Parts: sequence; structure tokens; C-alpha cells
Amino acid sequence: MIQLQNHRTLVMWALDCAKLPLEQFEIKYPDERRPRTCLELCESWARGKIKMPIGLPIYELTSLVLKCGIDSFQKPVDEKIYYYHDYKLRLDWAGFLLNK
Repeated sequence: MIQLQNHRTLVMWALDCAKLPLEQFEIKYPDERRPRTCLELCESWARGKIKMPIGLPIYELTSLVLKCGIDSFQKPVDEKIYYYHDYKLRLDWAGFLLNK
């Protein structure tokens, strides 16, 4: 069945599946809005409403987590996010990643 579906349909299905764990996360962390904002932006992107040049940033952030390990990734990831947001790329959408 998956082979018969187009890419957008599969992406929307995956995003829809993410809503249940997101609801559970928000019960535990009601003041943390970044995951919901991320999901909403991804849905808007999948519907073609916004364009996000996120391939490289997501790859780099994932690479930092793998390189530094789960216990020490936070500082280098935060530094890279600030770099994306404030200096190099001026990515307005990256603001939701900041701890504000």
C-alpha cells in the first residue's frame, strides 16, 4: 500500500501520527511550545504553504547530537541554532528552536 501513495500523503500521515505523542508530551510539559510549533511548521511546509530550507540545518543538528552524545549535545546544538537564527542564515522560522 505504501508504494501506491504519493510522498505528500505519507508525510501528512506521519505528521498526523505525531499528534498523539505530542499531546502526551504537552500534558507533561505544558509550557514547552517548541514541539507543537515544529509540527505546525512541518504541516504547513508539507501543504506547500511555506518554504523552509531546513535540510542542512536538521542534518547538522542531528550530526551534533550523534557526535557529542546524549549527555553533552545541548551546548553545541544551542550554539548552532543561534548561529542559524542570528548570524549566517537569518532564518526567521528558526526562532521556535530558541529557549525563549
